[in-house]
Amino acid sequence: MPELGLKKISEEEIFGIGLHTEVVDIAIAKIMWFGRETEIAVIINDGDDRLLGSELLDEKILNINYRKKKVSIADR
Repeated sequence: MPELGLKKISEEEIFGIGLHTEVVDIAIAKIMWFGRETEIAVIINDGDDRLLGSELLDEKILNINYRKKKVSIADR
């Protein structure tokens, strides 16, 4: 993923719905998360999909309000 400067470091098999599996490329990205720079493993591909890894939500409070169509993430 050259536009973000991410370099493939490994491959990993992921499991989808049913029996679907896929081998994906993994890179390390640095992000700012609650005021701290954090390194995370990310899946890199040519698609436009974005996915927040659930590991980032550890020790956080995730609030989803379907009626107001709002999502918030807070520190403990």
